[in-house]
Amino acid sequence: MSLNNFSYNSYGIFIIDSISITVDDNTCNGNFFYGIQIVDSNSNLLTNNYCDDNLINGIYLYNASLSTVSGNTCNGNDDRGILLESSSDNNILEDNVCNANNQVGIHLLGSSFNNLTRNVCTFSSFGIRLQDHGDNNTVVSNRCTNNTMLGMLLTYADYNGLIGNNCSSNHDHGIHMWYSHFNAIANGIYSSNGDNGIWNAGDSNHITNNICSRNGYGISFDPEADFGIVMWNVLEDNSKDNGVDLGANNDFNYNYWSDYAGADVDQDGIGDTAHAFDYNSDSNPLMYYPFPPEWAQTPTDQVMEFGNIFEYTLEFIVTVKAAPYELAVDDSMNFAIDTGDRIISRTALAVGVYPLEIVATNIYGFTTEGGFTITVQDTTPPTIIPGEDITYIEGETDHELQWTLSDLSSLTYTLLRNGTEVTSDDTPRQVSTIIP
Repeated sequence: MSLNNFSYNSYGIFIIDSISITVDDNTCNGNFFYGIQIVDSNSNLLTNNYCDDNLINGIYLYNASLSTVSGNTCNGNDDRGILLESSSDNNILEDNVCNANNQVGIHLLGSSFNNLTRNVCTFSSFGIRLQDHGDNNTVVSNRCTNNTMLGMLLTYADYNGLIGNNCSSNHDHGIHMWYSHFNAIANGIYSSNGDNGIWNAGDSNHITNNICSRNGYGISFDPEADFGIVMWNVLEDNSKDNGVDLGANNDFNYNYWSDYAGADVDQDGIGDTAHAFDYNSDSNPLMYYPFPPEWAQTPTDQVMEFGNIFEYTLEFIVTVKAAPYELAVDDSMNFAIDTGDRIISRTALAVGVYPLEIVATNIYGFTTEGGFTITVQDTTPPTIIPGEDITYIEGETDHELQWTLSDLSSLTYTLLRNGTEVTSDDTPRQVSTIIP
């Protein structure tokens, strides 16, 4: 079903009890109910459709599983951009744009084991919402910014992985977990929100490697939030407080706190005294950001002329708050690390190809890897110095001819007379032959 205009009807497209249907490049705008509705149907593909300004939802999957919903535009709907409900499980939602919907950009209601990747959900009330046993979903690299309430909301949703999302500049919170347990929130940006970067009201949630900056509060735990782990986060310049813990048995450890005033006498990157905040403390506050070294320019393959010493300077982003790091290469026989992040060859390299892997490890053990190839070539032609000319009488034999050969690299030669090979060898410097 392709290239149709199903606009301003009761339904744009309605599919029920079907399997393996492709719905692509359709326009389903301004319908009284839904732009596209899929019911009791599996293994369908919905891609590159426009489902805008419908009176309920742009795209609605009800008890529909194993489908892919990608590249669709679902803006300005009165309720939700995309809704998955009633065990709509094991679906892939990627690269959809769901902006300015009245309620939610993407809403998973009682739907589990779905993958939400690289979706844009802005200027709605909620960017992404997982609700009522919306469990075991993977939510990766989505942008949920500038929403009038929350970037993400989890209510009674457990065991979800929220990785690498940007939930910033929302009116209230970047993310709010309400009675949602055993979730992992990692590698995200939760900044410039009106109230909290991350607000947790659930148990056993793990919050690691996130940036929570310039919010009212960086990370807040309600009294209902117990047994959580908060590690390796950046809690910086939040106007009211970088952290609040009203729960019990929560482990805040190895975080960077912009208001930490302690010293690091032994220079191990960890403060010598604990950092106290409201109702808890961090026993090992960091002096630097915990993130791995970041390339300013990734290494590129190099080509060099034989006979020279190889030199190449690696480029990392260096700031006051970036943790110190060390470099290592996997071919230490031929290469070494010099000052200024410079890689040099220990000797002049033979002609050939040298793959090289680099690992940069910061003071906290976080690593960045990269690799490139060095090709050593000899483009200078060999030099041939002939011997003196010989004059001899016809019929004489055993006269010796000599040449001196030189090159930067090893040599192989073939001597021809009138197109016929007389002799050949490799790696010579002095060539002589007897002419019969």
